[in-house]
Amino acid sequence: MTIIFYFHYDTFDNIRSRYPYIKESLCGIDETVGILRSIAIKEQYRSIGLSEYLINRFSDQLFCEFGVSRIFVLAWVKQNYVPAHHCLGNCGFSELYRVKHPWYNEEGLKCNICNCDRCICDGL
Repeated sequence: MTIIFYFHYDTFDNIRSRYPYIKESLCGIDETVGILRSIAIKEQYRSIGLSEYLINRFSDQLFCEFGVSRIFVLAWVKQNYVPAHHCLGNCGFSELYRVKHPWYNEEGLKCNICNCDRCICDGL
């Protein structure tokens, strides 16, 4: 089974340069926040609840053990469709706003949606 999962946390002040799409009005400068960067599950293991399980498990851990007050997720928008919308909604996440080309400056990211060397997909 192949699962790639990346969650991390830090103070908002330390992460805001890396994640400029998180607006300052959403949290305090010294507030500890979590970031869900990505989940990738091999195709034959999808649709059995693994993503929801991982998100809920690590969200609980971030809230309870590390004092995180909020968790932010930037979900991929695939031609006006958000593949993770249902899963994130089931885990208690809600939409805040759309972000224009948030991965454009990510070095080495070859997007398989837009097929561009510099991703021009939106995030939500």
